[in-house]
Amino acid sequence: MTWNVRYRPLFALQIEHDAWLDLGHSELASLRSELREQRLSEYQLSNHLIIQPTPDCARMMHQHRLRIQENALGITVYAEVTADPNVPNQSIPVRPFEIGSSLRFALSAKNLSFHSAANVALDGRSQDRYYFSNSHEHQEGGALHLTRPVSAFDPSKNYLAGDLAVDQDVNPTILLEAIRDLAPAASPAASDWLQLPVASYQNGSNYAIGAQVFHAGKVFEAVSLGAHPSPPSPQWRELYQPEIRTGVTHADRIVVLGPEISLPITENLTFAKVIVFRADDSLLLSRPLYHESGDPLSAVALSLAAPSGFYRIEAEDAQGTALAGFPLEFYLDAEPSAGSPFALIEIFHQPGSHAFLNPQGHLLSPTFHVRFRKRHTHWRYTFHGDLSTLPPAQLGALVQENPGDVSRYVSPRPLPLTSGAIALARFGDATFLPNPDLSSTTREGDLLFSETYVHL
Repeated sequence: MTWNVRYRPLFALQIEHDAWLDLGHSELASLRSELREQRLSEYQLSNHLIIQPTPDCARMMHQHRLRIQENALGITVYAEVTADPNVPNQSIPVRPFEIGSSLRFALSAKNLSFHSAANVALDGRSQDRYYFSNSHEHQEGGALHLTRPVSAFDPSKNYLAGDLAVDQDVNPTILLEAIRDLAPAASPAASDWLQLPVASYQNGSNYAIGAQVFHAGKVFEAVSLGAHPSPPSPQWRELYQPEIRTGVTHADRIVVLGPEISLPITENLTFAKVIVFRADDSLLLSRPLYHESGDPLSAVALSLAAPSGFYRIEAEDAQGTALAGFPLEFYLDAEPSAGSPFALIEIFHQPGSHAFLNPQGHLLSPTFHVRFRKRHTHWRYTFHGDLSTLPPAQLGALVQENPGDVSRYVSPRPLPLTSGAIALARFGDATFLPNPDLSSTTREGDLLFSETYVHL
């Protein structure tokens, strides 16, 4: 019996990197079918990310006779199966899975351009990682996502440039991306947020042929020039229905600690008590912390011999007052993977919408999705050489950043970073400016920039 006959897909992981799938301002789903197929044929996830089973997952795969096969969009995990003697045309794994067991994978970036072009955190604590799991049971547009749904705008929250939010939790109508770092506000101001995937339809506006608008949950394209009535109408062609609550966000970030834990104590204490709880609030351990010498404590230090999973650690002084930074919810990575993974993927054997086996143990072979949206930045151009002709009479899509500096120009609002070219309006009489390199993202103050240097 051949390998293909004995093995069937248990599940697939499909990871979309929009910066390499979208084309300029247009999302992949909005492209004509032939162009969409071309973009997919050119996409190779392994050029950007590495997916590897964690050490405990590798052992479990060996025990359960699982195999991994890479493909352009991610990986497929195959299980050795046998026919169910009681149900025709149904397969069951040779080695059954226990409910609650999981397969974990480490996700690492292959190059620096990934963090620059994808809408992920540019800076953060070394303990922070992204966590993607089928336990979130996030489903949109018929697809099973491992990320949490994009959260609704919260008027009490601070936002960083690039953070995503939908306008409302129930029946959201638009996806928003913060242009700059933002303090709490009653509502999202248009000057502070981008509307994604495209701007909403505005009654009375004049639209060019090919202009795209978002209206009633769908993206439409103008087929004629003019001030059109709202779509759907003969002046508009429906393109697609975007999944606006998908994409990696801050809500997917967690604190990950190894079995040897050391967390700083900022108070001047000679005694403290530490308590660790499991995810179900059952007690894992409770112990005092002190030095026999009576010296002040510098850290909550302990070794945890426990399975990988979510825990909560509390630390308090002799009077029962919580120490600064506690309680802390974290994910214990009992066997950290080699290298520097920035994300963990955990697939549980569990009932529900994101199961990979049905209650009878038959293969469901689902495909799970993780979407990294493209980053938007202010495009900055710095000119060197003969600057005598600057600034030109026509700045095109740019503005002069500083009236006293003729060498620097910037886009007034952020533009998307993608491998597909975006044509900017001509700068001066004859200069067509290049798109920025995808690895050129920097943070300055409360804004994100992509730097391009042009020699005249």
